[in-house]
Amino acid sequence: MGSIAWRITGLVLAMIIALVVVVVAPFEWLFPGWRSAPLIVIGALVASETAVVHGVARGERLDRGEVLRYLVPELFILAIVVRASSLWGVTDAERDRLLGGWISDPASMLDGLFIGQYGFAVVIAAWAHLTLRDIANVLPRPGEIEALRDDGHRAFAAVRSTERDAAVGALGRRLAFGGLLVLVALTAERMRSADRSSPMVTAVAVATIAYLVTGFLVYSQARLLSLQTRWRQDGARIADGVAARWTWSSLWLTLGSVVVAAALPRSYGGGILDALRMLLGWVGYVLAMIGYVLLWGVSMLVSIPAWLLALLTPGDVPMMAEQPPPPAPPPLDDAVYTPHLWPALVFWACVALLVAHAVRIIVQRHPALLARIPLRGWLQILRRWLSGGWGATARWLALGAERLLPVAADAVAPERPHHPSAGLPRERIRGVYLAALGYAERLGMLRRPAQTPTEYATAIGDARPAARQPLVALTEAFIIARYSRRPLGIGDVRRALGQWLRVRRALRRGADTPPAGPPAP
Repeated sequence: MGSIAWRITGLVLAMIIALVVVVVAPFEWLFPGWRSAPLIVIGALVASETAVVHGVARGERLDRGEVLRYLVPELFILAIVVRASSLWGVTDAERDRLLGGWISDPASMLDGLFIGQYGFAVVIAAWAHLTLRDIANVLPRPGEIEALRDDGHRAFAAVRSTERDAAVGALGRRLAFGGLLVLVALTAERMRSADRSSPMVTAVAVATIAYLVTGFLVYSQARLLSLQTRWRQDGARIADGVAARWTWSSLWLTLGSVVVAAALPRSYGGGILDALRMLLGWVGYVLAMIGYVLLWGVSMLVSIPAWLLALLTPGDVPMMAEQPPPPAPPPLDDAVYTPHLWPALVFWACVALLVAHAVRIIVQRHPALLARIPLRGWLQILRRWLSGGWGATARWLALGAERLLPVAADAVAPERPHHPSAGLPRERIRGVYLAALGYAERLGMLRRPAQTPTEYATAIGDARPAARQPLVALTEAFIIARYSRRPLGIGDVRRALGQWLRVRRALRRGADTPPAGPPAP
């Protein structure tokens, strides 16, 4: 099921990107000076990162609190990217004006454009998360098929069948709502200029077809997964080519529908999209008329008490004289606002530290990025430049380069640890344990491929008895952090760090002790 999950995830990302292209295109006509390219790029990045976060949360079995802590640097970097996207495609003078205003007055960054784009990015992330969650609910869980075949799990089988049907239904409703958004966007796009040679018009047409094709394929694959799970639960024997024929049939059916819709006669002035737009207009007209009738009835009911009060009021009551309007306030002085530079500089220094910390956390979560950054080479160049007069600085840089070397060399391995001082408590405990394993391997105590953590700790304890007790405790902490759902805190991290220090002292003491010679005769 792994390849199917990856294929559906790719289709979901393509569908969301196509929907973003179609939805943001009319804003160029509604708001002069609007640039759709930055928002499209932001939508693609947000959808891709949402898929990564969703996979990490399900793979690591993070609870809600851990997911929220995991999302803090992601949302912060998203805010930086959204704000920086407004500098895309502007002139140098406009860029200097924006940067000068942001530096002198940081509150000016929170304008309507930033809030709208950030909210749009959050909506895209929520849309991608809900779609991927429905796909995950349709996918069979490990060991589920064998458990569902047991007669004692009929209640569980009924619950899982209901969850799958609800997930497929929610997925279909979400795709239909996206189709409605596409229809509204196409209607707005048709109202713009009659020039159909614009590149954005072509991009909207291609994105519309891509959304229809990928949307139907996602729904088809979800339906196929639900049926396959039910077939395997019932023990039915299905040919191996059924899934492939189902996929290709869905693809050809979707493409055929698109071709037929494009080939319909348009001599009456429009195609199928115009017919749907006209139908939507008639539905809106009928709903508006119903609203007018209801509003008229409510206004008539409200006017009855006013008529009764008018009948009970005597006719000789003098009318209240009209009050003169209040005097206009005095004009404000044209005061020149001088921003406070030092608070702004302190604010931006704090923001720079937060950005560096967030980037560091995200790079450590994606080790493959660190492998592609020639960080150690840059540090070596800086070390050679400073080694002439600043010996101490060069030694500190050399130490930093040596510490970054194993991380960059082993970044392609998926099971390598994060830095022990960064990340969630669960990640930090795993990093501490794997750092202890790396230290033991450098001393020559290698771990066999099929050796469990407990067996490896026992083998090291036999070779270094002083390290047995702290290493066993550190191994138990790693097993709890890796396979348990128990909440972990900073106290667990501190205990793991203490055990790691004891293990390192014991291993170092054993490595420094010379071997005993033969007994004297």
